[in-house]
Amino acid sequence: CSMWKKTIGYYVCIGCIWLSHYSGLGLLFHLDFVRSLSDAWYYFWLTIATACHVALLTFVIYKHKEKLIIVKPQFKWSYLGYSVAGFVMNLLWNSLATLIFPYGQNQNAINEVLQSITGAALFWGMWIILGILAPIWEELIYRDVVMTALKKFQSFHLDLIVSASLFSMGHIVQFGWSTTDFILYFVPGLILGWVFRKTNGIYYSMATHVAWNSFLALLYTLSQR
Repeated sequence: CSMWKKTIGYYVCIGCIWLSHYSGLGLLFHLDFVRSLSDAWYYFWLTIATACHVALLTFVIYKHKEKLIIVKPQFKWSYLGYSVAGFVMNLLWNSLATLIFPYGQNQNAINEVLQSITGAALFWGMWIILGILAPIWEELIYRDVVMTALKKFQSFHLDLIVSASLFSMGHIVQFGWSTTDFILYFVPGLILGWVFRKTNGIYYSMATHVAWNSFLALLYTLSQR
């Protein structure tokens, strides 16, 4: 009974943090007095708020798993190989997807925002939030929480499918349903889930995701020169 209560409490906490991140921050940062801030201060405080959510989520997972999440990552050349392979597969998929699918609504929205900001605001918004914090958040939620919860169904690949589906929905839900947009993000979700499964931990899929988003940020920066 106590174990069930602990498990239910854990997922309730995760749900509240998730809701606060996706809905709470959206409401807070659309208030008039917040939007009246300069771009640099607006994205600075958005970075702080996002980092607080990542830290809180990490703490809840850390406590529930009895400190297993913060253990020193195990280095193996094979794990590094899976991480690099995940990056390369993302690169190949992105190259293919740009040929067969229209540009995703989520990416269009991000590009519009990035084109409207410069300087410190661009640094906080693109390099810190999109490049580092967002991938860490998404790996904790979609890989660590979801795939671990569905680990007993691993033989049916349900953990991969559900994780990738939720990952994709998290990127498109605010724009309405689009099959092509869903596929655009579903495949990277599968790739990152595969890295997570093969490396038996969150660190390598997180590194792959951060490297990929940072690579996209670098490409955007170079394209603006």
